[in-house]
Amino acid sequence: MNQENRPSGDIDDVIARIRAEAEAEAAQSAGETVPGGVGQHLRRSPRLRRVASIARYRLLMPLKRIKGRLRRPVATLKTAGWRPATNRAVSGTVARLEDIERALSDLETGIGRNPHGLAEWAVDPEIEGEGLVSRLERQTNRQDGLEARFEQLDARTARRLDALEQAIAHIRLDITTRFHGLNRLVAELEALRPEGSADKPADNTGVADSTLDTFYLAFENACRGDEADIAAQLQTDYLETVQAALARTGEGGVLDIGCGRGEWLKVLAEAGIEASGIDLSPVMAEHCRAQGLDVADGDAVQALADRPAESLTVITGFHLIEHLPFAVLYRLFEEVARVLRPQGVCIFETPNPENVLVGSHTFYHDATHSNPLTPTAMRFLAEYHGFHPVETRRLHPYPPEARVPGSDPLTERVNGHLCGPQDYALIGQKPRA
Repeated sequence: MNQENRPSGDIDDVIARIRAEAEAEAAQSAGETVPGGVGQHLRRSPRLRRVASIARYRLLMPLKRIKGRLRRPVATLKTAGWRPATNRAVSGTVARLEDIERALSDLETGIGRNPHGLAEWAVDPEIEGEGLVSRLERQTNRQDGLEARFEQLDARTARRLDALEQAIAHIRLDITTRFHGLNRLVAELEALRPEGSADKPADNTGVADSTLDTFYLAFENACRGDEADIAAQLQTDYLETVQAALARTGEGGVLDIGCGRGEWLKVLAEAGIEASGIDLSPVMAEHCRAQGLDVADGDAVQALADRPAESLTVITGFHLIEHLPFAVLYRLFEEVARVLRPQGVCIFETPNPENVLVGSHTFYHDATHSNPLTPTAMRFLAEYHGFHPVETRRLHPYPPEARVPGSDPLTERVNGHLCGPQDYALIGQKPRA
């Protein structure tokens, strides 16, 4: 037993202590009242029971080893043929050793049967050393400190993993873009070379579609905004509308046309909504598929025309319709009205030309835009194809610091035209059959 953990006094004190505990235990079993103390507290305290269990294990093992070492010398001393004078001295030693052995046996039995006394010793302030409870508390505090450090390390590791995942996503996007651009360029160069001729000059009057696709993906990354920010905004603006439509119809089926980088599809996937997308750009479609999204490349109107009537509950298109010639836009609304189920919805977000800065300037940042579409015209187009009710949801005004100072009617009107909503959404519901 470690010196700092054992009681002071000689073996007679230990024997006396064991006997006192045995008498107390006998009195308790006979129905007598035993004064309360640590023994009774032990029965109510899981922590002290744990202390007693640990202490009992750590004390019993050394006791057994000591008893084993005593047996051989005691037997040797008792059986050796000593001279009479020596035998008297040896007999006293043997008796003392046998007393010690019996005391150890009693101590072992007491520890095994009565851990309450052990717990009392463990917390007794008169015993030398800190006691097992104090040591256990110190060890517990150290363990709590280590757990706190591990939690901090886990948090830092999680942040680093998030940053690494974002970096990997950007690298994957860059590789995908370059890979497709290179493959398309090689294929187009091969197509320009007549069979058997290697000297025909290339036609430089046009730009390959793959080159424009690669440019447009880079343009979106630079000018549309971070994918995570766009996804968060789409979730805020439209997720509840989609969930309500799915609840009304009791059926799934969501298609995002012109899905671009797939921000909206990721929002739907995280919400547990099964959805697919289509985009005219193979580069965009491949970018989405690399993120595990169900996206095909192709023409959106044709993709709708290939679907059965009333087979989808939600059709969405974000910053798509301003790219289309009006004849194609009209055809798109025809197919959307045919393919949606009754009480399903279509959602189309587009730049808002009611904001003068948008209609005269920022709309034309994207060279593939056709022309701005007013809320009035788009509402009429939706109602003409049978959608009812139709909601125009104006969104994303300029921040307050961009407004002209003042609250008079003229200033308010100026701010409304220059700093009002930059986008609007046309949300049309297909009526019941």
